[in-house]
Amino acid sequence: EIGVRLVGSEMCIRDRDDETILNGTFLYSEYLEEYKSAYEAEPTASLVDEGEKDGNEYFCYAVGDEYDYFVKVGDSNTAVILASTASEEEANAAFNSTVISLEE
Repeated sequence: EIGVRLVGSEMCIRDRDDETILNGTFLYSEYLEEYKSAYEAEPTASLVDEGEKDGNEYFCYAVGDEYDYFVKVGDSNTAVILASTASEEEANAAFNSTVISLEE
């Protein structure tokens, strides 16, 4: 079981022991390409994964011990950044169990 806490525009996704696995924030989706370009230019960053999940395009980069997931929410102007300093396995499991959807 994973819990989500929203405080303003920031969110925490926690495991059943109340440990934060992912921290997130919202942004305009138009900035995603700028983030992707910055990560591609960063020599210590590596692309971990990219694709589509729950109708949303996403990509994930690792920089040091941090995993950063960038999600464009459906056909909206909204994106979400989810960052984790947990292990790659824990971060990936938390991301895969999180559903992000656009509700009208």
